[in-house]
Amino acid sequence: MSSSRVPLIVISAAFPLVGAIFLYIGGSAVLEQQRYRQQGVQVDAVATGKALRRATASTDTAYEISYQFNQSEGRPYQQTESVSVPIWERVEQGSPLTVEYVAGAPESARVMAGDGADENNSAIAALAVGAVLVLIAPIGWFALLKRDRLKPFVNDGVPPSQGAAAPEVTFWPIARKSLGFWFGGIALLFGLPWLIVNGIVPLYDGWRFAEEGRSTQGMVLTKEIKRSGSTRSENLHYEVTYRFTVPGETIEGRDELSLEDWERLVEREPADVLYRAQKPSFNRLVGRRPWLLKTLFGLIGLVLTVLGSTLFVRAIRNARLDLHLRRHGVSAQGTVTELTDLNLRVNRVRRWRLHYEYADFEGHRHMKTFDLPQDEAQGWTIGDVGGVLYDPARPAEAVWRGRAGPHEP
Repeated sequence: MSSSRVPLIVISAAFPLVGAIFLYIGGSAVLEQQRYRQQGVQVDAVATGKALRRATASTDTAYEISYQFNQSEGRPYQQTESVSVPIWERVEQGSPLTVEYVAGAPESARVMAGDGADENNSAIAALAVGAVLVLIAPIGWFALLKRDRLKPFVNDGVPPSQGAAAPEVTFWPIARKSLGFWFGGIALLFGLPWLIVNGIVPLYDGWRFAEEGRSTQGMVLTKEIKRSGSTRSENLHYEVTYRFTVPGETIEGRDELSLEDWERLVEREPADVLYRAQKPSFNRLVGRRPWLLKTLFGLIGLVLTVLGSTLFVRAIRNARLDLHLRRHGVSAQGTVTELTDLNLRVNRVRRWRLHYEYADFEGHRHMKTFDLPQDEAQGWTIGDVGGVLYDPARPAEAVWRGRAGPHEP
């Protein structure tokens, strides 16, 4: 398998897997909503109590209300449910409620809080993302199949059929053969968001808060522990939701703090909040943040962005040069002068470097290199002659053509 095909194969396989996860999440929510629409029974209920369960080292904050309702056959049923903060705040003992449950399953009861538009929108968004990711895969496989069928620019020494017309030279088939194009693009795809989220945005926010930040007192609503990473290297994120009031507006926010400051805060008690005077929706809690992990991610993002952009830009430049020389280059013969093992494996394929020499139309000699997989490198020996295309305006710019077929420039 050509090493330059592996990125396309990996991408084409990974996208449907991630897309399937989104489809499962969105589909499950849609099916659940459909189940309640088709089999749901709405009844009146009465709140019998409410409780606030504060966060611990292993549990998140829970706002619970207890209520009682009569099933369709008249039997009473007691239920305790975790609800949103606004519902919990407006419910008191004896408050009337509207409850919905699936017929025959009273344990599925839930408080009716609205028309469910937010849940439907989230489910539709998940389905849309999943569908897009799944649909990207056939595009990648089509590109692979098309490439295998046409193989317009592969230096494998096998000429195309004698009666075949020369394929049109375009940028995309040249660029997609480059490892730098794929690996640089993938590094940018992951590195740039990491750099923005964990590096640029925190620095910009810190500067803006220092310039126009104002302090006020808010109230802690919930405390949560979010987990990320694998089981062996799990990362814990200590998040707090809070509410504060500015003239004419009540705002809710979410922030991540260090473990010590997270433990210091207590639900339904005051907390110091910092907000931007011109944009109160940009706010944060006063306290220490887990800067080490974010800094690490920011540095990783910076490295990936610099490396990815370097590889990607170089690959684009080389592809443009290749395209230019295929259309306007001058043919010459190049002589292999050296073959070097790079001691580098890309996708388990060992890479070699071929050094070659060629003479331009004025007789000046130039030295260039060309990287290729080991199996192709083993087809060459020092002194072998291969095709070269160079730019007549800049003879030092050239591409190695190898053993080109009769229809290749």
